[in-house]
Amino acid sequence: LLFYTQWKKLAAYARAHNVKIIGDIPIYVALDSADAWANPKLFLLDEEDRPVLVAGCPPDAFTADGQLWGNPLYRWDLMQETGFQWWKERLSGSFELYDCLRIDHFRGFESYYAIPYGDKTARNGAWQKGPGKAFVDSIKEAFPDIPIIAEDLGYLTPEVRALLEYSGFPGMKILQFAFDAREKSDYIPFKYPKNCVVYSEYPAISAGNAVQCTKYDEQLLRSAGSARYGSIVASTRILAHLAFQRNVQPVLDAIQP
Repeated sequence: LLFYTQWKKLAAYARAHNVKIIGDIPIYVALDSADAWANPKLFLLDEEDRPVLVAGCPPDAFTADGQLWGNPLYRWDLMQETGFQWWKERLSGSFELYDCLRIDHFRGFESYYAIPYGDKTARNGAWQKGPGKAFVDSIKEAFPDIPIIAEDLGYLTPEVRALLEYSGFPGMKILQFAFDAREKSDYIPFKYPKNCVVYSEYPAISAGNAVQCTKYDEQLLRSAGSARYGSIVASTRILAHLAFQRNVQPVLDAIQP
C-alpha cells in the first residue's frame, strides 16, 4: 500500500512536468506467480499443475544450449475463446501504473519456442504458432489508442515483421548495436523507420560495461573509428541524441495516441 501511494504521487509529479513513464511487461509469468496459481487452465500444465512445455530461445551463435527460461506457456486456444480477457486485465492493471508499456519478446505472439519440461537445455525445443493477428485485434479493440512499444530484437522472421507492421506498434532500435562490425547493421540511424523508438543502449546492460567487457572490443574500436573506449561511449550518446532529433520521431510522439 505504501509503495502504490508513493508511486501515484511520483507519477502525478512526472505528468505535471510533462514526463511520461514507460513501464516494462514480460510476455510470460513465473510458475509460482499469482497469475498461474489463480488461472491454471490458461497455462500448459498437467493434472498436477506442472508445466508440460516451458519458454525459452533456441541455440544460436551466442548460446550453444539456447536459453531455458522455464516459464509456463499459455494455452492460447483457451485465451482466444475468452477474448484474451486475462491479457486485457493484465494490460489494464499495468496502465494504472505507467503511461506507456514496452512488451518484451513481442515475437512470441507470432510464434514461440516451446521446450519439454524437465530438459536441462533448450536444444530439444520447437517453434509453435502464437495467436498472431487475433491477439492484436482483440487488444486494440479493447484499447483503441493503446501506447505500446514492441520489443522486436533478436531472431525475427518475415512473419514476425509482418505482425509488427500490422499492429502499428513502434518497434525498438538500439544505437549501441550499430557499432558491431561482424555484420551489416539495421541499427545505424539512417536506416531507422519512422515508427520506432531508439534506445542509446540495450536495457539489460550499460553501454560503458558493454564496451569495456565485450570480446569484440577490436571490432567496436574499428567501427567507431576511435582509439579510446570513452570516445565510443561519448559518440554513442551524441549519436543517440541526433537519432532522436533527426532520424526518428521523438519517444514522446511514439507513445502518444
